[in-house]
Amino acid sequence: ARSPTLLELDLEFVDWLPPALAGLARLTRLDFASINASEEEAASDDFLQELRGLRALRCLGLECEALARVPPVLGALTTLTHVDMGYSRMCAPGALDPLASLPRLELLEFVADGLRRPSALAGLTSLRELKLRCDAFGSADAPIVESGPYLAGLRVFTFSLSAASPNPVDVPRRVVEPLRAAT
Repeated sequence: ARSPTLLELDLEFVDWLPPALAGLARLTRLDFASINASEEEAASDDFLQELRGLRALRCLGLECEALARVPPVLGALTTLTHVDMGYSRMCAPGALDPLASLPRLELLEFVADGLRRPSALAGLTSLRELKLRCDAFGSADAPIVESGPYLAGLRVFTFSLSAASPNPVDVPRRVVEPLRAAT
């Protein structure tokens, strides 16, 4: 039998990923707009288990508004170079921890209330592009980005604040100064 040659797959809105993905050995990019999973489902051991067989997976677009943290299964996909969490809010304690084991990660995009606890990102020394979307911030004085080793190789930083945000952001002090100090 001939091996499937599909390289990219866009599934739009799904509840679960089909088990047949494990047979797409050459798949390098997988995008889906939303997974309709609850927080409990996303925390279970079998959530997105079909991805564990995709050793050639290099790029994952994950936009799951139901999630407050990165699914733990992503930490096992060490070949990932691109993680786009879309409009998922990464505000829960430990939300980004599974990313700590992704040494090849070059692009990361998500929604948060700032990177005031960047320890999960510290080992991401291959990170070249960081896109951070924000709705509001708990503290008007805290830096939005704190320095850390993950910023050393950064080439692109995109910061966007929701138009619905109740308070403006002092961009030079809370964004630019920490980035300048880190890089």
